Formats: sequence, C-alpha cells, structure tokens
Amino acid sequence: MRWLGWVFVMLAATHPCMQCHDDLWRPPVRHEVLEECDTCHEDQGDHTFPSLTDEDVLDICTTCHDVELRHPPEFGVCTDCHDPHATQEASLLLAAVPELCADCHDLETRSTTLSHPPYEEGDCTSCHAPHGSEYPAFLADAEPVICTDCHGEIEDALAAPVVHPPVKEQCTRCHRPHTADFPKLLKYFLSLRFYETYVPVRYWLCFRCHPVQKVFGPDSGFVQGEKNLHRVHVQRSRGRTCRVCHRPHASTQPGLLRDRIPFGPYWTIPLHVETTEQGKACAPACHQREVYGR
Repeated sequence: MRWLGWVFVMLAATHPCMQCHDDLWRPPVRHEVLEECDTCHEDQGDHTFPSLTDEDVLDICTTCHDVELRHPPEFGVCTDCHDPHATQEASLLLAAVPELCADCHDLETRSTTLSHPPYEEGDCTSCHAPHGSEYPAFLADAEPVICTDCHGEIEDALAAPVVHPPVKEQCTRCHRPHTADFPKLLKYFLSLRFYETYVPVRYWLCFRCHPVQKVFGPDSGFVQGEKNLHRVHVQRSRGRTCRVCHRPHASTQPGLLRDRIPFGPYWTIPLHVETTEQGKACAPACHQREVYGR
C-alpha cells in the first residue's frame, strides 16, 4: 500500500485545497468525491463559507445519495453520524457501531449471558435500518420477518396449523430484543422447569395475556364438571408448568398443545387431544383417557 503514500504526496503538491486541508485526506476511508471539492462546496472567492442549515446539508448529501427515509429531524442530519471527508470507520462513520448509536440512544447495559447476540456484538444494523424505516424502532423489516431471518425454526413454525398470535404479529410482546433479566430474553419471568411449586409470579409472562381468573376459572374450557383441570395440573407443590403441555410458538393441535410431552431427560410421551360429542378427550400416556370441556 506504499503507493497510497505517493498519491498523498502528489495531492499535497498539486491540489489547491490540500495545501491547507491535508488533514482531511489522511484517514484511510475517504469520501469518493474528496478530490473534487466543488462537488459539495461552492467557490466563494474569498474562501469563506456560510453556515449550513440542517436542510442545506441534507440537500447536498441527497444530491448523490438516494436516501428516501431518514432519522427524524430532531435526531439531526447526515453529518451527525458521517464525516463528509474521511474517517477511520467504514461508511465514513464518525465512530464504530454501536458506540455511535449509543451517543443518542440510551441502550441497555450489555450482559455476557442475557444479551441478543447481534446486540452483544454491536451489530445494530443487522436489525435496524440506520437511515430510516417505515417500521417501528427503525427495523429493517416488519416483525416477525426481521426475527425469522435468523431464527429459521420460528419461520418453520409459522407453517403449522395453530400459531400463537404474538408469533405472527410481534415477537417483542414476549421477548426483549437487546437484553433481558430472564432466559430466552423473555420480558417477564416464566418457569422453564418441568415441575414447579405454584406461585403466580413464576407464570407472569403467560398471565400478562391469559388472566389468572380465566386460566383457573370455570370458563377456561379445560374443566371436568366443576373441576378446573388447569388447577389440577398446575396449582400444587409439584405442579406441571405451562411449557410441559403447551408449545409457545406453534403446534399441530388446538390450544398450542404439544404432540409429545418431555418425560425426564431422554424420553417423551405422546399427547393426543380429540373432539367427541361430550367435549374433548385427552389421552396422554401419563394417565388414562379423560373427557373434559363443556
């Protein structure tokens, strides 16, 4: 790369602007029109330039750069993030991502254990469009499309006959996109264990949309006479948690029920629900066939 040094020397000797502004050429990443100053600057004769408004800067940049959407005006203009001449960073950024983003955006404290990998790695632009977007939070695409680009197993789940509505609409109803206090970047606590002593807060994520009164009430649909079968399974010292019988994203059975239930670290047992004249019948291997519902 020694030849770049010779180019710099030649420019310093021949380019009129570089006689005084040679520092603008020194960083390794340079604006491609850097040697043609009059592309952006007008010849003012006395070499004085009027102060440019934000709109002036935007007009100059968009003459060459086709940026239809951009950060809202209150966030500033192109030169708040980009150096118009040369810099150390790709795309003429003033600093590396995510430090540049953090100058304006109050990002959560990074964690080495409960962080979304793109966030942990500082790859903000893998999810966000830096210039602007028609989607909330400047996402590069709509939820869940932006999420399933990386999470292919969720994209496969969307083809199932029964899909949890948040999965089709907005992943961030259940998950935090940057960091979280709970496993799987969940917004609220949900026990991931098989057996759990029943305490409402351990099911708080589900109870945000599925009220306790509905789940354990007479109209839950999972009743046998006056007996609520959710209570039978869950509200006990060694109760089964939601994820034992239900899938959180999608399923082939109504109610997001699993096809098979994990039983110990290595085994699974089948779970089959069928509709009968009396209601619904549940036939898992953990007990005899039971009819429930009204």
